[in-house]
Amino acid sequence: MDGYTLNAARTIREYESSIQRPKAERTINDSILSALLRGDELPEMDVKAIRQYGIQCSEYLDFGYDVDASLSGMLSPHAVLEPRPNTPYVFRRAGFDNLPFIYTQRHLRNAIAPKEADSHQHGLTIEQIKSLPEKLEEPVVVFDQPNYTVNGRSFEGKGVAAVLDMYDPDGVPVIAYFFPNGYGTKTNDNGCSNVIASLYGRDNFTSYLARAANEEKILYIDSEKYEQMEKELPRYGGTRFPPALAALSMDIIIPSSYICKMKAEINPKLSDCEREHNSLNRTMHIKVADSRRNRLAQDRDKPRNITPRYDDDSHDSQ
Repeated sequence: MDGYTLNAARTIREYESSIQRPKAERTINDSILSALLRGDELPEMDVKAIRQYGIQCSEYLDFGYDVDASLSGMLSPHAVLEPRPNTPYVFRRAGFDNLPFIYTQRHLRNAIAPKEADSHQHGLTIEQIKSLPEKLEEPVVVFDQPNYTVNGRSFEGKGVAAVLDMYDPDGVPVIAYFFPNGYGTKTNDNGCSNVIASLYGRDNFTSYLARAANEEKILYIDSEKYEQMEKELPRYGGTRFPPALAALSMDIIIPSSYICKMKAEINPKLSDCEREHNSLNRTMHIKVADSRRNRLAQDRDKPRNITPRYDDDSHDSQ
């Protein structure tokens, strides 16, 4: 067996250990690694899968190293973390530009602080944070943020959110909030990053998702992951997916009306985008027939000149 495949397997093993993936779920177990060390021939399909996943795990590990450097004080306080150098397929089809995802060090510290300490601290594990680049590959649900009310005043939801395949200490599915394509940043211009504004288990999760469904803001539901999470959620008590979500089409990607609106506001010539989105009203969808194949087909070019411009946990209270 060539050294390239063996190195890829070792990279996968290192990543899966770094996120404490259960041994039963690991891609590279002891028998596969032993076979590679002995020089045994593996099926060509397995070799290709190991090599491809090894490339991905190498990028995931880079983010994990930066997480460790940040928490140990070895990373410059002015640096930002980059969970992904590019944008996964699902988010692209929802309207995100192919840009890096960035995450500030302050948000990292808030995410792993004990949940009961403060409303902006969320009790996630370091291993969960390190798995973020991979979790973004396959979100369970993607949606435009629903409208909300504060002190009796109604506000329009801003940004895009996703339910990820992980749980907070109370067993609530973790939601990531994004300002895509630089929208919503303090400089309010078309930036060069997709900003992860927050990452935590959402209080009143069921009613929150129901509100998004009722306002027709659900953009995508992964049927396989949705069904798996539905099976797991009962053990966590009252946290469930709302019935309104199950009634929607699965594995369909709908363009984000929030992103269309932001593009129209920045460039009036694009105002037809929002009008087209509204007129089609879910009749023009993009079917994900094989999400893994589609994602692997995307280019992995790394954009340059990453500039953070957003660092605010204001969405935690919505």
